[in-house]
Amino acid sequence: MIGGDLVADKGFPLQFVCQTKTRGYFSQQVKDGVLGFSSAPSSFVNQMFNAGKINKLQFSLCFFDRVRKSYGDLNAGVVTFGGFNPEFIKSPMVYAKRIPGNRWRHDYEVNITSLYLRVGGGESVVPLEEDQEHIVITPRGEIDTAGRLDSSVPFLTFDARWEIPFKDAWQQATGENFSYAKRELTLTELRQFPTLLIELEGDPYNAEQYDVTTVDSLTAE
Repeated sequence: MIGGDLVADKGFPLQFVCQTKTRGYFSQQVKDGVLGFSSAPSSFVNQMFNAGKINKLQFSLCFFDRVRKSYGDLNAGVVTFGGFNPEFIKSPMVYAKRIPGNRWRHDYEVNITSLYLRVGGGESVVPLEEDQEHIVITPRGEIDTAGRLDSSVPFLTFDARWEIPFKDAWQQATGENFSYAKRELTLTELRQFPTLLIELEGDPYNAEQYDVTTVDSLTAE
């Protein structure tokens, strides 16, 4: 979009860089034009806030459900700057505690308190049925429970020491061994797979605002 009243009113000077070469694990997976939202002073959301275009140094991501939609729909979800849109959530907004990192890192680090596999599937933290079994994925020995939220990477990566206990839990939940091989599944088969639930250390704000027994995305622990 070039020119016009909207740009004159909402636009702001933005500093950015162009990367022309990359190597390593992510070199074949990163798309052109990635816009990451770190806490660095140079990040897009920080520059937007400093320019006075949003009142709060916040942003939210509401992801597109590709399983539900046709592949012809190019909608990837919704990004909201300055807060969140209550129209896109089904339960109260809750917050994870941010773990302080060193001053050279500008990502959002959180603490993983538990991992579960919920037998019988389900597309959210809300179970399909009240009696669905939860299998705790128990790490063996000391393990790094720190997790980093990265808006530019659309997948999960874990400490390698989670792999064996995850596979054990998967076998217990499904009766079959976990495999990294590609396979064809019907939508019904896909939805019957266990749901991975990641429990994060919560911010004290949650307990101050809500009764944890009434909010699906909170636990009493």
